[in-house]
Amino acid sequence: MLKIIITFLLTITALSINAREISFIKMIDEYAKNYKLSYSISPGVKDFEITLRGRKIDKQEDVFKIITTMGALNGLGVAVDKSGGYFKILSGKDMREEDLSILTDEKLIPDNYQYIRFIYNIRYLDSREIVRGLRPLMSRYGRIRDDGIGNKVVMIDTAKNILKILNVIKTLDIPETRKYAEELHEFNEEFQKLSESREGFLNVLAKQHALFIILFSLIFLIIGFMIRGYMIRRIEGGL
Repeated sequence: MLKIIITFLLTITALSINAREISFIKMIDEYAKNYKLSYSISPGVKDFEITLRGRKIDKQEDVFKIITTMGALNGLGVAVDKSGGYFKILSGKDMREEDLSILTDEKLIPDNYQYIRFIYNIRYLDSREIVRGLRPLMSRYGRIRDDGIGNKVVMIDTAKNILKILNVIKTLDIPETRKYAEELHEFNEEFQKLSESREGFLNVLAKQHALFIILFSLIFLIIGFMIRGYMIRRIEGGL
């Protein structure tokens, strides 16, 4: 137990010693210089402090993952051009209008929080239904829509969130779900027909209510005479 406590304290001490304070914009600038990249920052982006702990990060993708993660946590978006040699930092709400790189291959989606535009082909279900169902899963500045031409969905969001949403889509977009959806559609159509038939009868009844009142009055009058005749015969027979 004592050994575990000592190890924990040494780890905390090491992290504290290796802690480094750096501003977000300075980190971006150092990253761009180290890897010979170009970048731009929108005028409305505000700087903030980041505390880096632990060992020094050497891999480019790991540094960029920190940048995209910190940006996403602070309402910012990171967009990378097709060449990969230029990236942009801007407000997350502006990402919907940004000319983002278009991806269609899931294998090319990066493992970070940069914003991308991804197009996915729905095989079995209606893409419009998929869009309605998945809209609540999008991040704050994410967007999902039907492409309006083929049975495809277009998503704009962080790469991490799009990967999660793709897992949901692939779970739903299977033959079994399509069969269930078709059965449900048939049931809804039958129910609609029954509802229309019922409404049709009620409409006729409402329009011809006077005629129905007279008809039912005659029926009850005839029944009344029949009962009266029966009772009279019983009485006369008894006498």
